[in-house]
Amino acid sequence: MRLYIYSVIRNKKEMLMNLKKAIELNPIYKRQAKNMHELEYYWDDPDFIELTKE
Repeated sequence: MRLYIYSVIRNKKEMLMNLKKAIELNPIYKRQAKNMHELEYYWDDPDFIELTKE
C-alpha cells in the first residue's frame, strides 16, 4: 500500500489521504491502523486519532 511508503518517508498528508481511502473501502482498517507498526509514528497524532476513532 502507498500508505506504508508515505508513513516511512513521514509524508503525513499523503499517508492520511491513503488511510482515509483504505477505510472507505474497508472500515476494518480503522481498527487495524492502530496496530500497524508501520504507522506507529502517527499513533499519537491528533489527525490520525481523529481518522481512526471508532
